[in-house]
Amino acid sequence: MTEIQKDQTFSAPPARCLEGLLRVGPYVEMKVKRSDAAAGTAELNWEPGGAAFVFRLSCTDAGSGQTQVQLQHDLAWTPVLSRPVVNSERMRQQLDERVRVQMERIFTTLEEFLQDETRFPKGVTPTSLEIDHLAWAAGGAISVGLRWLAAQLQPVLARSVGRGQFLRAVGLAGILVGAAAAGLLKRRNPSRGSAFFEGLIVVIVNIWMSLFIYQKVFSLGVVDWVISALVGLTAGWLASMRLPARKEK
Repeated sequence: MTEIQKDQTFSAPPARCLEGLLRVGPYVEMKVKRSDAAAGTAELNWEPGGAAFVFRLSCTDAGSGQTQVQLQHDLAWTPVLSRPVVNSERMRQQLDERVRVQMERIFTTLEEFLQDETRFPKGVTPTSLEIDHLAWAAGGAISVGLRWLAAQLQPVLARSVGRGQFLRAVGLAGILVGAAAAGLLKRRNPSRGSAFFEGLIVVIVNIWMSLFIYQKVFSLGVVDWVISALVGLTAGWLASMRLPARKEK
């Protein structure tokens, strides 16, 4: 992937444009890695699906109250371990197109900020609360798989405890692990919000399995399911949390 560059002029001072770019970064799934207010430059990371794309930007005074904003991207700037694998020219072109679309998204959002900055409050991490289907599906599969495996081993594992206590412990453990896995997977894209709802879906999957598929193995009481719901919601939410990145000056 060669270097990609996009320029656009905005009716605002350079400092204002840089402020806007840093403010709207999280709203377009960009993480600010470093910035230099005096030079009017910054570096941001975009990490869709786990791969990292580095964007470098500069704000230059174009005269008459105008600022030229330049965005640049080069895959060589991304650490080797975080680079997307490019196996063909077609894949290279697809990645280039994704970068161009993201650049256009950045410029469009910056224009919105310059028109009405109240839409982008300071210190607020945007969350669209989009459901991550891969996260909940994987979490649900993991939780059900663990419970099924434990059920197969029940004659051996449940000798010292009653069957009910065994199933209760296995149920909670399966939901805890599954919901936590869903939360960890959703951390790939923090702008989608926490995995609170993914954790809920993991719980619902287990309840559905107990009611309609494996009643003899997964069937528990109402109180057990209330506890399981709290465990799943909490595990998904906590596992998807990210500590705020340290700001570099």
